[in-house]
Amino acid sequence: MTKLAKEKKNNTAIIGAGAAGLFAALILLKEGISVTLFERNDTAGKKLLLTGNGKCNYSNKALREDKYNADLPLHIKKLLTDMSPDEIKEFFYELGIPTLEKDGYFYPFSEQALSVKNVLEEEIINLGGTFCYNTCISSVKKEEDDTFSLFIKEECVAKGFDSIILCCGGKAAPKTGSDGYGFRIARSLGHDVSNTYPVLVQLESDDALCKSCTGVRCRATGKALVDGEVLKTESGELQITDYGVSGIMIFNLSRVISKPVEEGKNCEISLYFLPGIEDEEAFVTNYFKKHPKCRAGIFFNGLLQKKLTDFRLKEIHFTQETVLTAEDMPVVIEELNRLKSYKIKITGHKGYENAQATKGGVVLSQINESLESELVKNVYFAGEMLDVDGDCGGYNLHWAWTSAKTAAEAIIKGA
Repeated sequence: MTKLAKEKKNNTAIIGAGAAGLFAALILLKEGISVTLFERNDTAGKKLLLTGNGKCNYSNKALREDKYNADLPLHIKKLLTDMSPDEIKEFFYELGIPTLEKDGYFYPFSEQALSVKNVLEEEIINLGGTFCYNTCISSVKKEEDDTFSLFIKEECVAKGFDSIILCCGGKAAPKTGSDGYGFRIARSLGHDVSNTYPVLVQLESDDALCKSCTGVRCRATGKALVDGEVLKTESGELQITDYGVSGIMIFNLSRVISKPVEEGKNCEISLYFLPGIEDEEAFVTNYFKKHPKCRAGIFFNGLLQKKLTDFRLKEIHFTQETVLTAEDMPVVIEELNRLKSYKIKITGHKGYENAQATKGGVVLSQINESLESELVKNVYFAGEMLDVDGDCGGYNLHWAWTSAKTAAEAIIKGA
């Protein structure tokens, strides 16, 4: 399947036709750069279709550098400044995709990731881009004439490229093709790849809360503790499952938990179930004055879902029918205190198969601010391959867009 790159002012190979690869290709093609995308799947954007539960949460109005982890924060600050949420919003609008904004989250108006994938793919084809599907590149070689050849095992399948963009994804959602193969290519070019961990992932726990309250969804605040130190605090929906905990709040906390739990450190999530009550003693005292002889079930059902109520009442030796008196006030106050800091031990995570992103990747110290390799000139990186990960809420997709833009514009400038 040997393929010679077309003769234009620059010939670029993009390895990985996910969000970053598609975005970079479109920018390059608009400037007359010849582009060939090599994709291991039989279609582009397979992982993109999963984002935002299929709705494609592609950016966030509250874009901030503190929403990201990176080994070189200054890189992140500059790259995020290079493309604002409004700029990506305008970019998609010009492609015929108006934005639907929900609580600062940006979605295509159709609320279908397929809309974004199809429009990008169609525009690339219309501009003369070439897709090579079912092609899993295993290595890249720089030839004596400074062009690049691409190989599958020992066979050269394409050559004559002036520039390469590696955007093969990380290890999250391996069924979509992101199984870390891009890291092998990066290492073959001399790059270091930091240890990787699944993030934005469900966390496992054997706590009795999980077994007793499976299926409960509620608002809560969670703190991630590692060896007793609070590393991150998040608020949002908590989902209690038979294996542990889930929900966007937990996904974000997993970004600081998944690595230490693999290392065997003491990892806990402290759950605050009563964010609306600042002074529990005053709350209980006032309630008992106005509602003498109230049943315990009625009192706690006003604060918690029934499964949670039943679980906690059993723990403090009350029943739904127990009539609360002034003598019970200390027990009730103590229980509310417990519900403001209910700690569950985290024993593991649900792995790359269930993760939305990868922590770790190609180290930023070996690439410059244009995302070009410091080791091999004209090799660029974008997206999840880099040691950058963000919170839920469109931050990782925005990183894919802005890193792809940075790499593509550097190629255009040097063409």
